Amino acid sequence: MQTEAVISSGDSEQQICSESADLHRIQFEIEQLDREWEQLSAKLMARDLNGSPQIPMTGSGIVCGLISVCLGVMFALHWWISLSAPTPLLMKTFVNSVYGLSCLVLFFGFVYGMQYHAKALRYNHLYAAHQSKRAWLQARLESLHR
Repeated sequence: MQTEAVISSGDSEQQICSESADLHRIQFEIEQLDREWEQLSAKLMARDLNGSPQIPMTGSGIVCGLISVCLGVMFALHWWISLSAPTPLLMKTFVNSVYGLSCLVLFFGFVYGMQYHAKALRYNHLYAAHQSKRAWLQARLESLHR
């Protein structure tokens, strides 16, 4: 009878130690996950005009791209109108060079906007994955507390 009590007592101590080890392991995993996210999110952050980090927003990239396209259409219309008007050759040469430069700048604006949009989508996807894994670990931790 005493030996059964000692065995069951040893089993319960072993179970408590195992649960405690699981609790510490899961807490460590959550802390490690948070540290990894801090490092990754620092790399994915965008910079504002002052150089301060900020979370990239998908709308900003789309707006930048749309503004570039709209300005490109306006410049193209202006270029077409200015070339069809009777103007001196020097003026047409100037308009052509300004138009070419503005198209180049607007193209880079469009590319930058799309890259910014892709960066924001990547940030959002990785943040959702981080939150999902963290919630799963938190649920396991809470189930062990019960």
